[in-house]
Amino acid sequence: MESNRTMRNRDVVIVFAKAAQICRVKTRLWPALSHRQCLYLHKQTTRHVLQKLSGQKNFQLILYTTNRRPAFSVPENINVKLQSGFNLGQRMQHAVTEELKTFNRAVIVGSDCLDMTADYITDAFSRMNSQREIVLGPATDGGYVLIGMSKVHSTLFNNIAWGTSHVLEQTLKNAAAANITAHLLPPLVDVDCVQDLQTLQKANRLPVWAASLLPQY
Repeated sequence: MESNRTMRNRDVVIVFAKAAQICRVKTRLWPALSHRQCLYLHKQTTRHVLQKLSGQKNFQLILYTTNRRPAFSVPENINVKLQSGFNLGQRMQHAVTEELKTFNRAVIVGSDCLDMTADYITDAFSRMNSQREIVLGPATDGGYVLIGMSKVHSTLFNNIAWGTSHVLEQTLKNAAAANITAHLLPPLVDVDCVQDLQTLQKANRLPVWAASLLPQY
């Protein structure tokens, strides 16, 4: 068993994912995709992200979900914890607060960015050199696919219009107002709508199982 001192020298990646419930996940893809297709896509994207990030030696991987039985497969080596809070900001702040009790630096990613890689996350950690620095991975829709920090900054999670194209902009404004330096990674696509799937397909970055769901016109 590792000592607390050893654990404090490590980084943690927190994957946020909703439990797989029909009509509760990937709802913005309906009606272009059926409810069952939306459920399937959610399960597969989550599995895809977990598999790509698991087994890394330079960070620990923890899944935060809305149910201890999330109804999708989770690799045995990944710890599963429950999200807590009334909105996304509260839930992310709670997760970061909990994990920074043990780890030096924490990164949160979603479960719907098919382009997410261990190298992208390693780049994020390399840019966090002080507690007054954070890292953001912009999403092409105006949100973000990654946020990382070594100290909890509650201002980053407050007064944000979650689920809109203003999330990144508002987060950056909050950081600037609190004198926090924000480092930006290259933007990535997260899958929220059919257009996101089409963007990945045009770039030859869409897995076959996801491409098969696209409507044929």
